[in-house]
Amino acid sequence: MKKRTLMMFAGIVMAFALTACTSIETSKNFNGLGMTTARSKPVAHINARISGVFLFDAFPLFCGSVNNIDKVAAFVNTVSMDNALGLLTRHARGLGATKLVNLNSYYQTHWLWYTILLWERKSQVSATAIK
Repeated sequence: MKKRTLMMFAGIVMAFALTACTSIETSKNFNGLGMTTARSKPVAHINARISGVFLFDAFPLFCGSVNNIDKVAAFVNTVSMDNALGLLTRHARGLGATKLVNLNSYYQTHWLWYTILLWERKSQVSATAIK
């Protein structure tokens, strides 16, 4: 009984460890505040994030897809600042923006100690899209 419970727990931990995604968060709520650049109209604040799981911090297992939001790419390393910025700028252009301000980026990699062999990487870029 204990062995079965332990195996189920290990399976659940691995299921959570082997997840990856790409997402875009958009907010158009500026609360009446203007922007710092002259004659600019804020379109949206955009946050693009790509994450992935790597074996020994070298071999990609599952990463967020760059071309399809909320999809997973297997065995392809898509976790990079270039891909996250490209994702953000494509989405901003789709919303009708012509420029970005307040660009901020974040990149992190860390060991998933409970899996022993796996690492997680995250790349995130956020900016305010303006016209």
